[in-house]
Amino acid sequence: MSTSALPPILYPGARLPKPIDGKSIRFSFLFGGCKISAIYYHRREYCDRLFVGFNGAVKREAEKDPREVFQRRTWAESIEASCLFISDPTLHQHNEIQIGWGQGSAFSRPFTTMAQCVDFIRENLELESNSRILFFGSSAGGFQAVQMHSRFPGSLFLVNNAQFDWSKYHKKFVDTIMRNSHPGISLNELREQDPSSINALNQFIELDIPFCGDYWVNTASKIDYAAQLPVVNDFIANRARLQNSENLDFATHYYFDTRSGHTPMPKDKTLTIINNALSRISGGH
Repeated sequence: MSTSALPPILYPGARLPKPIDGKSIRFSFLFGGCKISAIYYHRREYCDRLFVGFNGAVKREAEKDPREVFQRRTWAESIEASCLFISDPTLHQHNEIQIGWGQGSAFSRPFTTMAQCVDFIRENLELESNSRILFFGSSAGGFQAVQMHSRFPGSLFLVNNAQFDWSKYHKKFVDTIMRNSHPGISLNELREQDPSSINALNQFIELDIPFCGDYWVNTASKIDYAAQLPVVNDFIANRARLQNSENLDFATHYYFDTRSGHTPMPKDKTLTIINNALSRISGGH
C-alpha cells in the first residue's frame, strides 16, 4: 500500500488532498486542542461507503517510545470501501499503556476529535448519509467503534470480542488507564460522573439513539463470555423495556475457539464478515 505526500495537519474546514485510487494519506487531525493520527485509503470503486477502523491492545517494547498504531491498515486493499484508520492517542502517552479505550489523557479526551475526523472524511467523500459508514474494532477497538457509532446515528458497527465496559477487563490494564488518563479519581467516581466514558452502551439508553450493529463473541473466552456478554444482554433488556425497538437492529454471533481465546478471528474470516456488512451498507439498512 503506497503513501502519497500530504499536509501533516488537517482540521475541520480544510480540504483533503485529492485522493488517488489505491493510495493512502497519512495525516494528523486537530480539533479542540486534541490531535489524533489517521490514515485514509481511497478506493474509487467503493468511495460511496466508508470503513473506519480502530486499534485494540498493542505489544510494547521497553526500548521503543510510544508510537502510532494503525491495526489492520494492511487489509485496506481487501476491504470493499474507502478506509479510515484512527490511532488511539491514549497509547502515545507512555510505554506502560498497552490498551487505551480512547480515554486520552487528563488534559485531552479524543472522542470528539475522532468524530470530527470521521465527519471530515465523510464530507470530503460527499457521503450524504451516516448509513454509509461502518465502524469496526476488536477488543478496545470495539469500544471505540461503538462510541463512534453513537455519534453518527444511522451508521453501522461491527465488533469482535469488544469491551463494552472496559472496567470489567483485566485489572492491571484498568488500573493503568485510571492512573494515566483519569488521575486523582477513583473508578467508582468516574462511573458516577461520566458513566458513558466507561460503558459505551450507556448513552444509547440516555439519548434514545439507533443501535445498529453486529457483535461477534468467542464463548471460549471467559473475559468476553462471562464479563462482556452480560453487559450487552442487560443493555438489550433495558433498551427493549424503556424504548421503542424500531431503532434496535443488533445481532450477537457466537463462536467457540479454545485456541484463540480473546484473540480476534482470523483475517480471512474477519474480512468476509466486514465485506458482508459493507454490502448491507451499499444496499441501505
